[in-house]
Amino acid sequence: MHSFCNEYHQFGKCLFISTDKACAVFSLEFGPRILAFSLCGYANIFYEQPLDADFLCTSDGWRVHAGTRLWLAPESLRTYFPDNSPVDYRIVGEKVVLTQSEDPWMGIRKTISAEFSDSDTLEIDYRIENRRELPINGSPWAVSSVRLGGVLNIPWAGSSGQSNPDRFLSIWNGTSLSDERLRFEHDCVSITPSERDEYFKIGLLCPSGEVSYSLPDQTFIKKFSSIGPFADNNVNLEVFCCRQMIEIETLGKQQTLQYGQSAIHHEQWLIRKSEKKE
Repeated sequence: MHSFCNEYHQFGKCLFISTDKACAVFSLEFGPRILAFSLCGYANIFYEQPLDADFLCTSDGWRVHAGTRLWLAPESLRTYFPDNSPVDYRIVGEKVVLTQSEDPWMGIRKTISAEFSDSDTLEIDYRIENRRELPINGSPWAVSSVRLGGVLNIPWAGSSGQSNPDRFLSIWNGTSLSDERLRFEHDCVSITPSERDEYFKIGLLCPSGEVSYSLPDQTFIKKFSSIGPFADNNVNLEVFCCRQMIEIETLGKQQTLQYGQSAIHHEQWLIRKSEKKE
């Protein structure tokens, strides 16, 4: 693995890590966030928010910024803490560790650790630590904001050959299942984001713990846990789609943390060249 620090677009000083095939960028002036992920020499698969954007932000200063952030589900007004202060970072062997000093709104400390396990595979641990005296109940929540132009494929549970209610949806307010961006197939749900003003958000229980987002040049694969229980009506995957981006959100196991206790949620990211369609 190669690593160095440099300015990245409008996001200030960042940490870059790479192999001979893939690269990732981590914010150092705010976060913790993973701002970019791609094959070397290819465009970032993640959405990058313009610096002067007055959307996807709050009056308190929270912004989407770019890429992947760590939250605690279920969502509330407190999850929108403006994480705009520098993070502590260190490199331990081949692993990058980024830690937020504390999120005072939630009373938690967030840490993202990442390392390449293969030339095109990034292993990520998201850690939530309770820093207040009262217990906290929730799920570590990894939210990846991905740019438009691709198709998200979410496999359903495999068929057992019997008639069973084994496919579960959690539908957020403002969502219509007739939305043209949503397509329910026999074996999967496919989502094609577009510049449409209306947003939607759905949650699914994805037993395979694997989804893929295929852009014309690159395919991003997320692997995650399917062992619950989970927040938001027991779903381990949520998808938010709006005019600017699509968010691929995975949830860790819901649990109660006493002071000083931590919960860890693991993801594996893979990046591939997209297969050309005949």
